[in-house]
Amino acid sequence: MSETKPRSLIDEYLAEKEANGKIRENNVLFVTDLTKECLRNAYYDITIDTPATPKQLRIFASGNMIEEFWVNEVLRNSKEIKILGTQLPVRYIDPIEPFEIHGRIDVLCQHNNNQLILHEVKSIKNFYYLHEAKQDHQLQSGFYLGCLGLEYCDFNYLSKENMLQGLDAVDRTYRVKGDINSYYYVIDSGKILYRSLKDKSPPQKNICWMCDGKNSKGEIFCNYKDVCDGQTKMDTPTS
Repeated sequence: MSETKPRSLIDEYLAEKEANGKIRENNVLFVTDLTKECLRNAYYDITIDTPATPKQLRIFASGNMIEEFWVNEVLRNSKEIKILGTQLPVRYIDPIEPFEIHGRIDVLCQHNNNQLILHEVKSIKNFYYLHEAKQDHQLQSGFYLGCLGLEYCDFNYLSKENMLQGLDAVDRTYRVKGDINSYYYVIDSGKILYRSLKDKSPPQKNICWMCDGKNSKGEIFCNYKDVCDGQTKMDTPTS
């Protein structure tokens, strides 16, 4: 008879913290729901209660720790940057349909030229395939900049692998100019997802990298692949 391996104290803490943080208000969508390549994946994230694995929780927690280090030890000690606020909420309330989009910017800074610039701190495994800010991150910043009427966002990427191995290239910064198309894209995605949730009908499937099954380590890209493949109603709700 096999025995269940007990979780570590860290895993227990992270699991409890995640459970408390998963509660969302009715008709509230998160920016991270709407910047995914596949809205159907976001739909299942909301409608199917799938607990995060210990590995996923650890990755998320380590990212938060790196972000805190970057903000408190790097940005705060910069002579050219003044931190005006951290973890600032951003809200969009649709004027027609009863839904909201909630987000949270990492840091709002004032640079030495008095320009207000958002900073988004992202931890990644390494820099092998990173040549610009990731597309979903750019959509996210486009939404924030559009809501706040600002022009630029600095993405501060920190490599966990390089940090642990003591390599020189630990951080990279990409400055992205706000794109009004990204702002409206997120809002339009919110309308689609809201209507899908209201009608209890998954939005149209977007064939992308998440549909490719598993990676070289056997890790599944999409937790809902089996559910999605068995879904027959593929139509996106229309206006």
